[in-house]
Amino acid sequence: MMHRLTAALFMAMVAEYDQNMANLIKDVRKELNAPNLPFVIVDTGQLGPETKGDLGALCEIQMGMGDPKKHPEFMGIVASVETRGFARPAKESPSDFDYHWNHNGESHYLIGEAMGKAMLELLKSKSAGKGELR
Repeated sequence: MMHRLTAALFMAMVAEYDQNMANLIKDVRKELNAPNLPFVIVDTGQLGPETKGDLGALCEIQMGMGDPKKHPEFMGIVASVETRGFARPAKESPSDFDYHWNHNGESHYLIGEAMGKAMLELLKSKSAGKGELR
């Protein structure tokens, strides 16, 4: 019973995630009076490329935040970063906690590097005459 309840709650959360993330981005920008503040969103890829089911659906929603077809209001100011390829197996990691990337330093490094590169691209597009960040 508890597993089914937990799965149902997770699916409800996934169903609302897209709108909640969009609202978070808009609220932070409004609070900071920075309507063009760039955001980089990463997917929940710690289970690797084979991520399926509810978690796979969540990854796709997260990746969609930077997709101008899904969120045209964020074009050029929100980027999504695919991280599923950064997952390392437990045998190559200090632990077997999938939900914490198996505490693998390489995974965390690769995520940070990809996020940094995505942010630099957003900042370049902003400084190329498409408007101020504030």
